[in-house]
Amino acid sequence: MAARGSSKPENWKDLLFDDMDTNGDGKVEKIEFLEWIRTNKPPSRTVSDYQRLLGLHNATFVTRENFVKACDNLEPFEFQHVLRNLKPVPKKAAANSPLNKLDRMAALKTIATTGATFKLKLKSEHGYDHYTIAGSYMDAHRTGDYDKRNDDSTAVHVFQGEPKGTPPERSCQGEFKLEPGVTKDSYKIKLLSGHHNQPAGWYLDAHRICPSPKDMRNELSTYVHVFKPGNSNWHGDWAFEEGQLPNTYMIKLVSSHANQQPGWYLTAHSHCEFPDRRNGSENETRVQVSRIDDPIWRGEWELELT
Repeated sequence: MAARGSSKPENWKDLLFDDMDTNGDGKVEKIEFLEWIRTNKPPSRTVSDYQRLLGLHNATFVTRENFVKACDNLEPFEFQHVLRNLKPVPKKAAANSPLNKLDRMAALKTIATTGATFKLKLKSEHGYDHYTIAGSYMDAHRTGDYDKRNDDSTAVHVFQGEPKGTPPERSCQGEFKLEPGVTKDSYKIKLLSGHHNQPAGWYLDAHRICPSPKDMRNELSTYVHVFKPGNSNWHGDWAFEEGQLPNTYMIKLVSSHANQQPGWYLTAHSHCEFPDRRNGSENETRVQVSRIDDPIWRGEWELELT
């Protein structure tokens, strides 16, 4: 953070930018903005209001120039509890920053407590023969019988290769948010978007009641679904661990609903063409939880802020 002192700020817009730009790279990233909001709690507007006014509702970062322009829509009194203690200082190297791309577990807490929305992007390839394409996005659709587990649950897939300019209603990139889980340091993962006939507001979980191809993939893995809200036993609790790839998480199921054991990791691979591949497509793969101890079978996921 920018150094604290007693002098009155002369250029409040630049001072505010420097305070948010925690890693000193000349831009305020969305996660830096959310962490700053969580820490400083400006009282005048909502998080979404500030995100929209600063141009971060549809971008992952804002430059100093655009930030200063956006501040024309704001008033310094909104941040007086912060500005009164700031003074301009040279920015130090990003390597010395307490954020430096924000520690992943601190970032997770910020995402959860601010209600930030994100896409779940698979960054790793899985299986010894790499049966899943890295860069695929998780979503749930209800357009065919192969999607519908029953009236209350829908199969979850990762989708590869959405063209630019795809209308939101036709998207294959789901948007999610975190809610507090039942157990300590766990979260429920809620689908906020509604694409291709799938209602919004359903929760990620895994059950082992129905035989393949609905629930049980094999003895070592279970297919994942989103479940209609209303029954707490349909809302999985998930814990996040740091992945081996930069800025990724391994996501572990810690609840045990409907015969599903806890401790299995969220992943996706299409070693079995059916029923792993949605409607036979190589670019649409069912999401699973796996109990195999080898990390090569554990998915590594990026929470891409929206």
